[in-house]
Amino acid sequence: MRILLFSERPEAAERALRAALPGTAVLETLPLRGLKRAVQKPLEADLVYLDAGGVSEASLYRYASALSASGKVPWGVLDPDGNLVDPARAFFLGAKDYAGPGALGGGITEQRLRDIRAFAGLVSAAPGTPVPAKRFPGWDNLQEGAEIAVRFCYVSVGDPEGLRERIGEKRLRKLREDFAGFMASWAVECGGIAWMRDPEGTLLLFPERDEGTSPILAAFRLILDRALVGYEMFRLEVPLTFRFSFHAGRTVWRRPGSTGTIVSGDVNFIFHLGAKYCSDGRITLSAETESSIPAPIRDLFLPAGDFEGRRILASRRFRD
Repeated sequence: MRILLFSERPEAAERALRAALPGTAVLETLPLRGLKRAVQKPLEADLVYLDAGGVSEASLYRYASALSASGKVPWGVLDPDGNLVDPARAFFLGAKDYAGPGALGGGITEQRLRDIRAFAGLVSAAPGTPVPAKRFPGWDNLQEGAEIAVRFCYVSVGDPEGLRERIGEKRLRKLREDFAGFMASWAVECGGIAWMRDPEGTLLLFPERDEGTSPILAAFRLILDRALVGYEMFRLEVPLTFRFSFHAGRTVWRRPGSTGTIVSGDVNFIFHLGAKYCSDGRITLSAETESSIPAPIRDLFLPAGDFEGRRILASRRFRD
């Protein structure tokens, strides 16, 4: 794979990136200030990184916008020191990877490079992805009363008090109803199912392994598009935020609408995590789902303490 690195501090940036890349990768470094001129011609590369060092965040994202507008090659941000305050903005502009300290410390493997290109829709992730020994049989084929291993996702509309003041209680109730229907369709696109509801949010279930679209990645994209979703789907003129919480565990299976009272510590935990711990505009995960975070966005998740005896990670805040 041929990789271009645009940087204002070429020696330090190239040293950091080269140490993390597999030996098969070919790396070339060019001045960041020459990027706008470089994209006027074909970029002979499989992947481009923009170095966040030695340049202001606002300036970096101006270069990122120019690179995205060219549409020539997938790109990511190199941030060896983890200095970016708002790395999620890079993905809003079209980035396909954020290589912060975690990614560089763990190494940018061949598999990660495949994941990045798969994220960009250029290749299938299948060649380097372990295939589950037993595929998920489908929700309609699960045996009633059987214990199953799943990933849980509790999702709700953020800032309910602020919305209540701005749009009123009646419209907030309608928004929550519409949002639950929207999230049910969203879950199906990721191989999941809407399973239970409480007054504020919806509990979704997903197979224990991705068999298509990653629900964590889909949640990330939904948060990035929250302003557009709020207006186009719900006709909201005020800001809309979401709260996503993920956990992996076990539960007895009963079909939606007939769940009754299910005794499961994992079900109780995800409701508590979503309702009591997750904050607006963030994705919160228990350590049990850490391995489900797609490689290109893994460095956007940071330790967020412990909750009910489990280690928690949370996405960096998504700024408006």
